[in-house]
Amino acid sequence: MKAAWKVIFILLGLAVLSLVSGCASIGPGSVHRDRFDYITVLSNSWKQQMMLNLLKVRYSDVPVFMDIASVISAYELTGSVSLGGQVAPSTRSGDTFGSIGGTGLYSDKPTISYQPLAGEKFTRSLMLPIPIPALLSLIESGYPADLVLRLCVNSINNLNNSYGGLGHLQEGSPEFLELITAMREVQARGGWECG
Repeated sequence: MKAAWKVIFILLGLAVLSLVSGCASIGPGSVHRDRFDYITVLSNSWKQQMMLNLLKVRYSDVPVFMDIASVISAYELTGSVSLGGQVAPSTRSGDTFGSIGGTGLYSDKPTISYQPLAGEKFTRSLMLPIPIPALLSLIESGYPADLVLRLCVNSINNLNNSYGGLGHLQEGSPEFLELITAMREVQARGGWECG
């Protein structure tokens, strides 16, 4: 009889402990991790989209920008514990048994909304010159310097890039190609050398 009560008290203690630990929030701990993970992924995605559209513009194709309107991340952590038992006194016939059960569920449900970039925002982003920090950011993130400069720059210190499409190609300065090739070699070595 005493052994049965000990088992019941242990099971009750475990049930209470699991309920108390289930009250802990998972939200605040995920903010730091998720924010920087989403920033990194969104930044890389934007760079890839930018390179694709620069390539399209360079070869007279229509650029399309898909903007991320919102990112909503929802977490759910649920659990339940059940406890049951029956004890029959030793003076009467009957069975002594107990049962315990538990379930848990964790789910991460991000909702990402996409929106085609259109109207004034699209025109402004397409018509304004590409800022130099944006070009440097592409190069620093690993895109080949010669590719970025070939697609995004018309001239560097009066050295002209080639431009135009099929049948209307305007040849640029040969020195421009030499310059961007040298910059690609410097990038491949890992940085600029002084001397």
